[in-house]
Amino acid sequence: MDNRTTLLILKCDDQLVGVDTAMIREVSSPPTLFNLPANIPNLSHLVLLRGEPHVVLDSAVYLNLPHRERHKMVFLVGNMALFIDEAIRTLPLTADILAMAESDDEHPFSRMRIPLSGQWVPVLDIPAILQD
Repeated sequence: MDNRTTLLILKCDDQLVGVDTAMIREVSSPPTLFNLPANIPNLSHLVLLRGEPHVVLDSAVYLNLPHRERHKMVFLVGNMALFIDEAIRTLPLTADILAMAESDDEHPFSRMRIPLSGQWVPVLDIPAILQD
């Protein structure tokens, strides 16, 4: 990530999480959910976005949050999706924010964490998730 990166800040329960906007296809209400034909670790459902299949990632694995269906869904590159409560705002990653960023040992799929609104916000490492 460089200082031209913009994050979309997402909310799940009381937790905020950042995702590079270049990795997001869209945010919308969840379409019809389909159960997976087998129990596949780290995945919960299948959804179709305009006829294209996307797997729904397990929030417990990727966000350290209880996995449940939520009001919205963020569709990511690589035909992946995550349940979210809402998209809060965009946030340009300025040099000042990057200077305050820390490594994130609590979230295995986090590239770093940044301070925002009095809490540390993990920034998801979408390329790492794609390779998982």
